[in-house]
Amino acid sequence: MIIMQLHPAEPAKPGSRGEFFTATTSYAGRSLTARTQGAPVMELARVLVAAGCPEGPWQAERSEQITMTGASIHRLAKLAVSEGGANGPRLGKYQIHHMAREAA
Repeated sequence: MIIMQLHPAEPAKPGSRGEFFTATTSYAGRSLTARTQGAPVMELARVLVAAGCPEGPWQAERSEQITMTGASIHRLAKLAVSEGGANGPRLGKYQIHHMAREAA
């Protein structure tokens, strides 16, 4: 079972919006970290899958208390949280966002 640790939110840099959230775990002797403005557990799941983590159960903990659990780390990696407007946040399929750059 993969156990992820959730860490307290950190304020964004002055002039930026929101906070940053961090999740960490160990896999195959490596320490892995995901730091994002939303859904660090899902981001860390994507890092784990990219590192070759096999399918299996996971749990997230904050201050040694279980906050979330699931049966599939690979399924978690395929999810994302999107703003749901008036209905609040929603779970959806993760999509990679490519930024277009102009050649200089």
